[in-house]
Amino acid sequence: MAVGFLFILAMINVIGIRESAAISTVMAIAAFCVNIAVVIATLVIVGPPEWNAIWSNLTQGSTLTFTGFLVGFGGAWLAFSGLESISQLSPAMNEPVKRTAKRGMIYVIASIVITSPLLTLFSVALLPEHIKATESERFISELGYYVAGFGLKVSTVCTASVLLLFAANTAIIGAYHIFLALSRNGYLPSIITSRNRKFGTPHIAIALATIVPVLVVFMTKGNLQLLGDMYAFGLLGAFVLSSSGVDVIRWREGKRNWVFWVGIFTTFLLVVAWMTNLLTKHLATVFGGFIVSLGMSVALPYKQGWFTELFYKIPYFARIATARIKQVEHESEEELELVSLAGAEELRPMYHSATLIAVLRQNSRLIAEAVTREKGLGGNMIYALYVEERPGLFVGNATQRPLAEGMDALRFAVQEAQKHDFICVPVWTVSYDAAEGIARAAEKLKVDAVLMGVGQRSAIYNLFRGHVLRGVIKRLPEGCRLLLTT
Repeated sequence: MAVGFLFILAMINVIGIRESAAISTVMAIAAFCVNIAVVIATLVIVGPPEWNAIWSNLTQGSTLTFTGFLVGFGGAWLAFSGLESISQLSPAMNEPVKRTAKRGMIYVIASIVITSPLLTLFSVALLPEHIKATESERFISELGYYVAGFGLKVSTVCTASVLLLFAANTAIIGAYHIFLALSRNGYLPSIITSRNRKFGTPHIAIALATIVPVLVVFMTKGNLQLLGDMYAFGLLGAFVLSSSGVDVIRWREGKRNWVFWVGIFTTFLLVVAWMTNLLTKHLATVFGGFIVSLGMSVALPYKQGWFTELFYKIPYFARIATARIKQVEHESEEELELVSLAGAEELRPMYHSATLIAVLRQNSRLIAEAVTREKGLGGNMIYALYVEERPGLFVGNATQRPLAEGMDALRFAVQEAQKHDFICVPVWTVSYDAAEGIARAAEKLKVDAVLMGVGQRSAIYNLFRGHVLRGVIKRLPEGCRLLLTT
């Protein structure tokens, strides 16, 4: 049934039915009301014996070990899973996103504070020992049965089950938006962003977001305890990344007020909770670590272009890629009045330079170095090249517009060259790997030097961008030199 409902949710998302959000809201309100009913019913029926049992449980905190406290502390964060759902759904929120997200977070926190502590306390104190030992996933429904009978138990089960179903829908929506973002940034194949012709939805991303949890359900055989442990691994990890990411943004913006330090403290608490989860739930840690490692082993080599480079060594696919590059260049050249690499090659007999600069962003010093070099050779023009990197087979989507940052970098190069009374020919091309595009341009334009800008970068930057420099060194035509400047 779980797998069947997941596939139904996938079909709903492919069709793009927006009413699912409204249904989720209705079910969330219904589940909240049922939880309130359980709390009220419990308060109505409890007498002196029940209050003594509740007080007895409260006073047992003094016997709690530090390890037990940490395990409970880590598990308590799972109640706030709705906050992470809000961050995942941010691409689909109503404008203004900040106000919508803030309201959503207030609702999540308020509902948790009102219901979770009391429901936990009543369940632990009042339910029979055999239920607490064997039915940990059904505490609230069993509490409803204990205080008000079968009707409240059925209401709890139904509302909670349907709410979990739509929580799965929220997870699918959040997951496929993440897949789309990873694909747009070159960590996954561009085919993932393909849209359904009839409904206009990213059906491949939706399918991936559905198949993975289906496999997890089969692998765990629906074991709720194991699924909960795996959920804790992912949720707490996501909390840590989100919270620390906000801290980094505030630091870079120069914010050092009390909000910043509260955020640092929150991140510290989350790290403690996550590390506790990693050390106490070993099977979930192994599984989660394997999934993360698998994802990184695909994303990083794909971003570096290793898979694609091997693929393009096959002559048939190399020919297809060449034709695709020409098609993309031609369409962009007509639409945005760019000079494509093919167009620059045709102009070479009339406008020739021995110097090519590979631009990534605005860099006046790089332009000045190129102008100085060309002046020494007696020339009066340079080439400025921007290679738009589109990882994946056949250089991605032909309808994708050139990046604005590339156009800005080329326009800046032209303006800077004009300040030196020089001509700058802005050249744009696309490639599955920036190094391949630079080397191809050097060969087509017959230059004897390529200038690139480098700077002091972090280790992470060097991991992702350092391969361009190494690739250019390996690919440049014989006799063409690579010159680096800051």
